[in-house]
Amino acid sequence: MGGQAFRFRPEPDGSVTGLCGTRLANLAYDPPGPDPASPDRPGRLLLRGVLPEDAAFWIRTLRLGEPEEALRRRVARDAFHREAVLACGGIRLLRQPLFETLVSFILSARNHIPRIRSLVEALCIGCGERVRSPLARLLEPDRGPLFGFPDPERLMAFRPGSCRGNPPGACRPGARCPEAFGGYRCPAVFAVADWAAAQGEGGMAAFAASLRDESPGEAARRLKALPGVGDKVADCVLLYAGIRTDVYPVDTWIERLFRIVYPDVVPEPGPGGLEAIRETALSWFGQDAGQAQLWGFSLARAMGPAGLARFSPSAGSAGIRPT
Repeated sequence: MGGQAFRFRPEPDGSVTGLCGTRLANLAYDPPGPDPASPDRPGRLLLRGVLPEDAAFWIRTLRLGEPEEALRRRVARDAFHREAVLACGGIRLLRQPLFETLVSFILSARNHIPRIRSLVEALCIGCGERVRSPLARLLEPDRGPLFGFPDPERLMAFRPGSCRGNPPGACRPGARCPEAFGGYRCPAVFAVADWAAAQGEGGMAAFAASLRDESPGEAARRLKALPGVGDKVADCVLLYAGIRTDVYPVDTWIERLFRIVYPDVVPEPGPGGLEAIRETALSWFGQDAGQAQLWGFSLARAMGPAGLARFSPSAGSAGIRPT
């Protein structure tokens, strides 16, 4: 999933099981193969174990049926991004629930992906509703009970009070504290849950719709007014909640990618360099910036600095960049 979702898990058969809210699905790829009735049949994404009432949700979340070939061609504008499309082109930008995306990325601050997964899972185990679908029962013998992501009201019901009143070491995964999933991020998580609960029924959908109507900068500004939300978290929420695609989150791997492959974009360290990366990527890709970021991030993380070095100007890639 390229770092955009934290509740998708690979299975031994090569499929992936995903939880989104309290909805559960197993995703498998059916590759193209010989079929006398349809010899040119393309590969397919199989959606398995989904309750009938959840099918439309997963089709929307996974953007099934949306054309992708033109998008791949637009992003594959230089050597690095051609490689990213070839290697990671099957990774889809998801449309995830806004509240779940917002809380997950507040927890992501200054964390790596395995740690974020553990924090989100601890939150769900501590505060979420148990998932009881047929697919959940099938998975439980190996994985134990599965818990959905709590809605704002459910999360607020588990709030024990001020984090400052907890004994030393209480705010860590495994500690005997309902806030243990978040550590110092707990106050921001609960403040955002309180704000989301106050929006009322349909309020989060209305807020997401209003962000689509704003400029990217104004949409990010409104999100950054919430506790625990900075530049990167705001961009991630806009992108991974399916609100906007003309955003380009800059994290450690994206910064590393640009410093190695496009060093003239970031001549200086610090916030100015990060903003230069964001503005340059938006000028290159426009409405496709979010998908370019996801594919670029995924390839950079898979290759590491040594692999990225073969796309650097010193390796003969000088002057090759999206236009």
